[in-house]
Amino acid sequence: AVDKATLNILLKEQELLPITQDYSIESFHSSEIALGFPKTTQGEVLAALFSRAIRMLDTASINSTYDKQPDWRNTLEREQDLANKTKRLFMVAIAFVLLVAYLLYRQANTDSLTKLENRRALNLKYSRGIKPWQTVIYLDINEFKQINDQFGHDVGDRVIQTYASIIRRNWKGNWYRIGGDEFILICSKPLQDKTKVLKNLKLFSFYLAERDRDLSVSVSVGVFEPRQKEFTLREILIRADEAMYQSKRKGEPTFVDTDS
Repeated sequence: AVDKATLNILLKEQELLPITQDYSIESFHSSEIALGFPKTTQGEVLAALFSRAIRMLDTASINSTYDKQPDWRNTLEREQDLANKTKRLFMVAIAFVLLVAYLLYRQANTDSLTKLENRRALNLKYSRGIKPWQTVIYLDINEFKQINDQFGHDVGDRVIQTYASIIRRNWKGNWYRIGGDEFILICSKPLQDKTKVLKNLKLFSFYLAERDRDLSVSVSVGVFEPRQKEFTLREILIRADEAMYQSKRKGEPTFVDTDS
């Protein structure tokens, strides 16, 4: 004789299901049935017939058909299987919701034309400011309006896409398209091969298949290098934008005076 807890431990060690008591089912009772007939000639005949009929009945088969004993083990296994399936379905539903939320987030923060991150993503990531060691570059494609006017907006879009691919190849950091032909690049580490990177970013060639010619496209570059103190994103963009417009006038990348 063992208590319920010990028995369940033994069953678990044998990799069997524990015994679960169902309090909604009360005890089972059984009793014999007696039939009485009147003490008459007819009653005697009926009593003899009923005695013979009862002996002819297959009571064991009747009991097995109508007196079904519950299979607690299979019932418990089915309940646990249903619980596991419900849990898996719940996890799949959560994963699906998270995937949809991620895709919506990516869609809201990604530029549809270039697949670079957009202005909203820039504002979210650097809402607390730009750290002193981070390099910020402001890029603006020169005479982009003339490209649209002369060759059409479809060509203009392809020029933007071509330049986005050049940014991906040459920039090790975060990249954002914040306007039609404006880009922001931010590097969290000191910029390596600065001269080479700026050279590759300030000028590129675009092949115009319709006219079988190469377009030489220049880019104005404003650079805000690491400094002694932290700036807000707005302050950085204003000063980098000023440097970019100086670059348009000078024809070469312009660096922000970080001491002022």
